[in-house]
Order: sequence, then C-alpha cells, then structure tokens
Amino acid sequence: RATEPEFSGAVPSSSGPVLDRLTFLLADLLYLPAEKIDPDQPFVEMGLDSILAVELARKTQSEFGVNLRATRLYERPTPRGLADLINEDIAAQQVVPAAPAAVVQPVAPVSPPFSSEPPAGESEIARVVRTAIARELSLSLGDVDLSFGPLDLGLDHVVARRLLAELTERLGRHIDEASLFRAESLDQFIASLEVAPPPRAGATATHRPGAVAVIGMSGRFPGADDLDAFWHNLERGIDSVGPVPASRFAIDAWYDPDPAVPNRTYCRDGGFLKGVEDFDPRFFGITPAEARIMDPQQRLFLETAWLALEDAGLPDHDLDGASCAVFVGCGQGDYAQRAAKRMSAQFGMGNVGSVLAARIAYHLNLRGPAVAVDTACSSSLVAVHLACQSLRAGECDTALAGGVALMTTPSMHLLTSHARMLSPDGRCKTFDASANGFVPAEGVGAVVLKLLDKAVADGDRIIGVIEASGINQDGRSNGL
Repeated sequence: RATEPEFSGAVPSSSGPVLDRLTFLLADLLYLPAEKIDPDQPFVEMGLDSILAVELARKTQSEFGVNLRATRLYERPTPRGLADLINEDIAAQQVVPAAPAAVVQPVAPVSPPFSSEPPAGESEIARVVRTAIARELSLSLGDVDLSFGPLDLGLDHVVARRLLAELTERLGRHIDEASLFRAESLDQFIASLEVAPPPRAGATATHRPGAVAVIGMSGRFPGADDLDAFWHNLERGIDSVGPVPASRFAIDAWYDPDPAVPNRTYCRDGGFLKGVEDFDPRFFGITPAEARIMDPQQRLFLETAWLALEDAGLPDHDLDGASCAVFVGCGQGDYAQRAAKRMSAQFGMGNVGSVLAARIAYHLNLRGPAVAVDTACSSSLVAVHLACQSLRAGECDTALAGGVALMTTPSMHLLTSHARMLSPDGRCKTFDASANGFVPAEGVGAVVLKLLDKAVADGDRIIGVIEASGINQDGRSNGL
C-alpha cells in the first residue's frame, strides 16, 4: 500500500474487549482499516497465510497471555470465533485481560534483527535448528519458540528440506522429513535427534540421505507369468515378441507392408501377456458384471499390487488403515472401445485411469496419496519417483508404485505406424546401427517401497535400494 492506514475510534462489537483488540491486531497485520475487518469472515478469505497466522498467534499470546499456537486458529477460523477461544482460555486461567487501547497506530512490519548468539546452555543440535529456522523465517533467535511444532512456526516442506539438509550435513546422518512433522514440538524433535542411536553398521552408511528400499515386488511380462520366469527368460536371452494373438485382434485384417496406406499397420508383432481375461472378482469385492466391463489394466494391477504386498510380507490385515500411498503409471486404455457397446453405470468407473490407483487404496483401506500417472513411456518410472518423494516428504510410511499397459485393440499399432515409429520386421535393436523402430508390448509390475532407514529398523527384506531419482522435461529439443 502507498500510505500507512490510520485507525481511529473503537470497533463496535458484541464480543467484548478481546474481539475489539483482536480486530486492531488483525488490521495492523493485514494493513487494513479496522472497519474493514469482518468479525465473521474466515481468516483464509482475509489473506492470512501460514506465516501471518504464526505472527498473529505470537501477537495474541503476548497481548492476552494465553497459550495460542497457530494451528488453533483453524479451530475457530474467524475473528469472533478466535475471540471466543481466547475468552475461554482467559476464563480457565482466571485472568482478566487489560482494557484495550482506544487507538492503535500500526507501523510497517520490519524483519527482526538476526542475532548470531544462541541462548546460553543450548545444545548444538538445538542451536542448529533454532539458527536455521530464524534465518529461513527472518526471525530473531529469541522469537523461535522451540515449544511450538513445525507447522505452528510456519515451516513448509521447502523450508523443512533446507533445515534437514543442514542437520544431515552437521550430524553426519540422515534425518527424514517425517520425523520432523510427526513431532508435536521442535523440542521433541531435537530430543529425538539427541537420543537417537547411530545407524547400524553397513545399513545406511554407504547410502545417500533419503535412500529408498524396495521390500517387495511382482510382475507379469510377455512370456513370463511371474518374476522368476522373467529372470529365466532374461538369463537365456529368450525372445518373447511374436505375432499378435488372435484373441486380441485379427492382425491380418489390419496389416499392410506399405507404411503409406491409411488405417493400417506395417508391423505384425508385439509382446503380449497371457490370460488377461482371467480374474477372480469376488476376491476383490467386485461383482462379475462390473468386472466384465472393467478395463483389464485395472484388474491386472489389482492382482499384481496384491502379490507385491504379499511378497513384502504385508498381509491385508496389517494394511487396514495403513499409511500407504499408491502411484500407478498407466495411460488411457483402449478397452473402452470394446466395452462401449455395453454401457452401464460401471462403464465410466471401470475405464478411467484415476480409478485404477483408487481401487487399490479402497480395497485395502490404505490412507495416503493414490495417483494415476500418465507421462507416456516414462509413466512407471515417474510413478516410482513420485512414490520416493512422497516417502521423503512424510506423506506415507509405505508406498506401492508401478505400472500397467495392455493392448486390446489395434489402436496402438495403427497410431504408431502412422508416425513411422514401429519396426517393420517387428524387432527392437536397441543401441544398434540397424535399429529401425520399436515394437509395442505389454506388462504390469509393482514394487513396495520404504525409506531405507525405516526398512532396516523394521527388519524388512531389502531387495534393492533406490539412491535417487529425478524427472525433467527438456523443453524445445528435437521432439516433443
């Protein structure tokens, strides 16, 4: 604002001096005339973000002598509601508040001076935490109240990650974000760091902070109904690509060796799963009628996710209500083209990707993000990356990630042929001078993930470790 607002007179109120004084505090904080503060307007609509909420809580504590954390503003999300809450706290303490001043002249907020001197007798860990928070939030060291929780102080995930990176470097051991946001106060968080035992020998010493353990997995691929068969085929160099099976679609009716012929494919081959029509709907609490119209991609991933969790030693009764995320790489299936003639109430739910991830969470009663990811060829890898990020952010304790792709119509062959992407001889020749295109194929796979430190502490079987991952779009390069 160009000019500093002026306040004069008392604000009429039916809630007494506390609401009057609170109104002036809000007006000062938001640079508004006092008469513009509606006592029944939610704080969010006024523009009170998490940082300003912390400042209001601090001013309110100082003004009324009550223990008011920022999160309590959301219990009573209007000025009148907050005034009632303060009055209740004052009554409980049998404290009479001082009479409000008639006029308040606000001044523009100024970042408090930063002091490099920590309070006397403070531990090294507490000093690092206090100093880092003061720097990130532009507070003086004395204004960082370690009895507050991270959310009460206005710490978001960006600030938290910078703080934890500094602590990790100073202390020489990984500190996950979940441990920070689980703590009721920073004092409690600091105490957990000071009493935490050193990491087990060989468990995490050679791994990067935030490393993620794979503790279970399952998959089906062309020519391999499970992972053992898949490894067997890889070891022996078995080629699982072949002509399109008649059970999918009649490839002869769609084939033409001339790439210029419209609505035809010049490739007859692909990698196909067996038995995709097989499914036990009752096991998953799904009616046979719904299962028949459901995209087989949903059915396959349900089965594979169950087997991956079973491989991780997590039976369904252990997962009920568990903090477990689901990230699934999947594109829009083509089964809707076949099922559209049987339109029903279940058609929509059974043929959209978003429901694919949700079915897992619903069936197993999992509490955490449930996200379907479509970034084309990279979908499954992006799903794993997002699952790792979710674990590091403390959004879940366990994550299920993977992907599924099926071809029930000739759509994929036709589209990729028109783009001249397929190999005319039906064989991929990766990193070879004779490479002339790729071959469409199917598959489904899932991995169960935990932060490595937690997996070690829980005694999980660790199949592999994901040290790091990343995602990126390279902008305007040689192709979209």
